[in-house]
Amino acid sequence: MRCLSKEHKLKLSKSLKGIKPWNKGLTKLSDNRMKIISEKVSKTLTGRKLSKQHKENISKGGKGTKRPLVSNKWRERQSLSHMGNKPSEQTKEKMSKSAIIRISKRSNGKFKNTKPERLVQSVLSVNHIEYETHKSIYGIPDIFIKPNICIFIDGCYFHGCKKCHSKQVLSGIIPTKQIKRDILVNKKLKLLDYDVFRFWEHDVLNNVYDLIKGELKFV
Repeated sequence: MRCLSKEHKLKLSKSLKGIKPWNKGLTKLSDNRMKIISEKVSKTLTGRKLSKQHKENISKGGKGTKRPLVSNKWRERQSLSHMGNKPSEQTKEKMSKSAIIRISKRSNGKFKNTKPERLVQSVLSVNHIEYETHKSIYGIPDIFIKPNICIFIDGCYFHGCKKCHSKQVLSGIIPTKQIKRDILVNKKLKLLDYDVFRFWEHDVLNNVYDLIKGELKFV
């Protein structure tokens, strides 16, 4: 690769000042040329493996830098670009493995069953339905029933129940953050072909049997 001198780089920089790049503000969704370029680059990089030295250089280069704030516009673009794309079985497996690693680091793989969770589990057990608790997949459902049913029992405060708490209470940092996360978890799990059920803590405590019978038709 040709190495340019500092003087040469400075001249290039000055000559390009004020010139607007042709692709500024364009994406593969809005411009066909960008789509073609994106596909070509993707094909070129598919299967390419980075050397150990290259990975170390990337790691060193990123140390000490803070991740920039992500705008809502960027999130929308990302959402649109993934819409309609279903991940392959290999991708699902990778996502599952990475989730397991995150879980083990965060909590040593130990989770405590809450009272509402135990009540739902008891109804399933009485009806001879096999289940797993806190399965190591995205979102970590409280209860998982094979092949693809994810059940979450949401605490009324932490997950933002409008029946139990006022707008003022739910505008706090914890509920606000968790509500956004729950929406994201639902979207991602549905994208991975899981059926998602969410039950409020107060509904479970009031009448768990009728709730489960009504929502889970197979019980």
